[in-house]
Amino acid sequence: MLGYVLNEGYAQEVMDWHRQHPEVEVHCFWDKREADEVYEPWPGLSFHRLNDKKFADMMERCRAYVSTAGFESICEALYLDKPVMMIPVAGHYEQACNALDAKLVNAGIAADSFDLSLLMDYIPRHQSKAPEFRAWVAQGPDIFRRELSL
Repeated sequence: MLGYVLNEGYAQEVMDWHRQHPEVEVHCFWDKREADEVYEPWPGLSFHRLNDKKFADMMERCRAYVSTAGFESICEALYLDKPVMMIPVAGHYEQACNALDAKLVNAGIAADSFDLSLLMDYIPRHQSKAPEFRAWVAQGPDIFRRELSL
């Protein structure tokens, strides 16, 4: 499982969950500049400093993705047909909208915390939205030109 944790509080939630589920391999990326390149509190749980190439490689190979409800990495996960769980950051209206939108089109689930059990339960029920999403992405240039009336 792959994740992105925005702050140390979220990292602690992942660690608390993983203590109860050590059999699940979890890799998370975080923006903790003072941390080692890879921090492994115990086997099966790794926190990686941000690295776009490493993240893209791990995203391609992961079973599922969990993150705050930002836009870019969620779209990458949907494009790659990964089950997704989004945790909107409190007070970030756009993230609440992103999570609701994804939920409404059955592209993933939303939660209030990094309780990865919710994502584990969702994985077998996940229905691919990748073909529709890729078709929408492919229309991007035409939509852009139309909206700009070019």
